[in-house]
Amino acid sequence: MISGWHAFFQVNVFIFTTAMNSGFQMPPKLNMNKSVLILDDLTAEANKLQAILLRAGFHVTGTVTSAGAAQDLLEKQKPELIILPLSLYTAPGGPSLARLCREQAIAVVLILPNATRETLESAKLPHIYGIINRPVRSHDVISAVEIGLFRQQHDKNFQDKLSRWLNELLIGVLDCPGDEEQKLLWMIKAFQPFIQFDNIIINMDLMDGGKESVYAFERLGLNTYRRKDHISYIQKAELKNVDLRSYRDRMLGYKGIYVENGPEFDAGCNQFLFARRLREFYCINSSMTVPVIEEKRLYASVGFFSTQSGPFTEDQAELLKLAQPFMIRAIKWIRDRDSANGQRHRTNHPVLQIPPPEVFKNIVGKSPALLLVQDQIIRVAPFDTTVLITGETGTGKEALVEAIHSLSPRNRQPLVKINCAAIPESLIESELFGYERGAFSGAVERRIGWFEKAQGGTIFLDEIGDLPISLQSKLLRALQEKEIQHIGGRTTIKIDVRVIVATNKNLGSEVRAKRFRPDLYFRINVFPIELPTLRDRKADLPELVLHFLDQLATDHRLPRKTVSPDAIQQLAQYEWPGNIRELRSVVERTILTTPESEIRSFTLPVDNNKDEQKSTIQPLETYEEIQRNHILKVLKSCNGKINGKGGAAEILGLPPSSLSLKMKKLKIYWKHTY
Repeated sequence: MISGWHAFFQVNVFIFTTAMNSGFQMPPKLNMNKSVLILDDLTAEANKLQAILLRAGFHVTGTVTSAGAAQDLLEKQKPELIILPLSLYTAPGGPSLARLCREQAIAVVLILPNATRETLESAKLPHIYGIINRPVRSHDVISAVEIGLFRQQHDKNFQDKLSRWLNELLIGVLDCPGDEEQKLLWMIKAFQPFIQFDNIIINMDLMDGGKESVYAFERLGLNTYRRKDHISYIQKAELKNVDLRSYRDRMLGYKGIYVENGPEFDAGCNQFLFARRLREFYCINSSMTVPVIEEKRLYASVGFFSTQSGPFTEDQAELLKLAQPFMIRAIKWIRDRDSANGQRHRTNHPVLQIPPPEVFKNIVGKSPALLLVQDQIIRVAPFDTTVLITGETGTGKEALVEAIHSLSPRNRQPLVKINCAAIPESLIESELFGYERGAFSGAVERRIGWFEKAQGGTIFLDEIGDLPISLQSKLLRALQEKEIQHIGGRTTIKIDVRVIVATNKNLGSEVRAKRFRPDLYFRINVFPIELPTLRDRKADLPELVLHFLDQLATDHRLPRKTVSPDAIQQLAQYEWPGNIRELRSVVERTILTTPESEIRSFTLPVDNNKDEQKSTIQPLETYEEIQRNHILKVLKSCNGKINGKGGAAEILGLPPSSLSLKMKKLKIYWKHTY
């Protein structure tokens, strides 16, 4: 029997152990079994690449000069990696070649004319595992191919492990405590680390032809969901059941997992009233619909909805496709129980919550951007995948590292933290890898480095962007070969550590400036997590302030103070260049300088106060701002009603369709009308 949040992870213990025992490693030497296809319209360059790869022991399946010829060859053979120029990858025929490579799990390495901005942009293209800059050099080619093969194998194994994990969680739903609604909630929690959604609608009893059983939930926090009153929503949105059915039938008519991101969802809004209302009421911008079908019988549909423009990926759709048999098993069981108990459309809709794990105590907030980060932590923590954390200084990268380590199978082993920017360049190699006695002047005894101190656990390399380029090749070898060598030593030492790196720099720009190796960049950029700035999650300010008030009151042995709404509003007007770290300092300074029990204003930096005084002179509104404010005023006066007599469209003298388009342009949503 599974109970509680920690038991929710208990089902993963077997998978964690299996993943560790059957984990993959980059072989120390590649051999003729590794096959590469070269696509290059420059014959001399293609011949040069072929010679380099053959000398390194790779098997070159062929050299071709066009995307069409490459596709023909891929149908006859299946190389593990393809090298091609960026110009051919983006030219006509390139997208279909890229899709074929993805379907056949073939790694792609791009050739770029030089180290320009394209380097960064190409690195962001899906399923690109490496880059080679012209003129090509032997070492760069071999390194890019090795890392490309490693990344391709890693992604395949990682996706397989995620699939097994999700399937185990769905099976575990059957043993979870509670009634049908609570079991559905457990199933939703199983999806959350893998699929980023803000709302979910589950339609049950679709095959009976009778009254459907609809469950709709909105995500409020890490493990907090609220059951929506679906019937009240339909009535308030002036929808009919036929509107919902027509939209759903379009999704299910696809006979597969139907994804609408950004522009596709825009098209659906123009065609279907239900989609348009989702955008107006809940700021929805993307959807993914999963039919739950067995033997051509439709049992249910699961609709994932997001306020983001493009959160749903092909990998996620593939993950859900593999999980369908387990979804069917869980939903059939819940549907049968629901039918037997006659429980449908409950009238009370409480906030359903399971306490979050203790590891998230220092990751405070419920904004969508932060929830995405927490989901990523949960997804990657069980595995030894290298994690790259990016974000401005002061955003709280160390808290993420501690959470990942705490949720990993290595949590009983050391977590070693090193700030690469704080160690002098002359000492950093000896600090990381250790040295032998007599290796240099002052080395009077043998000393192990931080990698060995982290043996069996996790090593965190903060400010990796400041690592000297002369040392980056040695770090790359440690990551690929899982071994290090002491300074002055003659033997290699095997290491077993999980590596997490972080930086506040733009590593793509560092690569362009030749201050960071592109092969190391692709090797550490396996699972990136980008931390949002505080100015991008100001909705979290009240919770963060209360968190720091509690923490600092304990640290300074002072009575806990309260905060007035005006003081919170003052914080919201500040841009927070120092992010969370600066907020903590401001709260601490204000606590120590405020004798009253309530904080009515915070002591912000002097420069900001000057800016704030200047901002008291309100600037003139633009034409769009005047329009937006007037439309909002009218919408609020008629309680959000757009169509019909007494609606906003009638008052403004506009056709309802024109008003809806104007609201979309001005980013006015139904939630703003309260």
